[in-house]
Amino acid sequence: MQAPPSPHHRRIATVVPSIAGWRSSRHVWVNLLVFGIAVLAGTWIVHQTEYTIEYGRRFSTVMATSPHRLYMAPAGVVLSVAFGALVVLCGSVLGLSRLRLGSMLQQLPPRLSRHVPPGRPLVPVHSIGLTALVLVLAQFSVYLLQENLEYLASVGTLPGFAVLLAPQHATVIPLHLLAALCSSLLLWTVSTWLSRSRRAVGTAQILLDLALRGTAAPPRRCPTHAYLPSLRFAAGIFCLRSPPLTA
Repeated sequence: MQAPPSPHHRRIATVVPSIAGWRSSRHVWVNLLVFGIAVLAGTWIVHQTEYTIEYGRRFSTVMATSPHRLYMAPAGVVLSVAFGALVVLCGSVLGLSRLRLGSMLQQLPPRLSRHVPPGRPLVPVHSIGLTALVLVLAQFSVYLLQENLEYLASVGTLPGFAVLLAPQHATVIPLHLLAALCSSLLLWTVSTWLSRSRRAVGTAQILLDLALRGTAAPPRRCPTHAYLPSLRFAAGIFCLRSPPLTA
């Protein structure tokens, strides 16, 4: 079964959903990478949606004639490929785990198979809000940096927090909140299913090992036929009578 996470990893796990588990630092970095992709994807979606709301039919013209043309379209392609790869990878892992679990359950007696975790995991609702809060703060930071750099490249000024708080950008904050909430719900749903799958396979493997060990024939232990000389004669005692209690 999966080793319990360290105290440091447990603190991260309260915010970052477990996609690859917490078995090693490599798995921690995978979880953080997926979390970072969610931040960038949410920011990209909010940016494009906000510009569509503000510019309407001029959206394509603005995207083609502003610094956005240098990175927004390529970023969208990269994020789409990354999202598709994650979907395929997670689906493959769940499918293979289900096949492996089904094979082991067929070999387990009913009295042991009932100890395998159930197939409908519950999404931790209390964690969704905390993760959404961290996601929205990260999205605010990325969006603030992105918009200020765009203004600096095209106009030569830094609007600061006006890109979030100006009246013409009134829909930016609600869009970020909605994107962060959806991302958090999606991440925790996938994390719950993957964690349940890993836990079920690990439990079934342990139970199967115990069942197979119980049916294995125990080794035969036969006493060796060896001649052991009498210790009484070896010590020079030739009388079977016990020695007196007093001299």
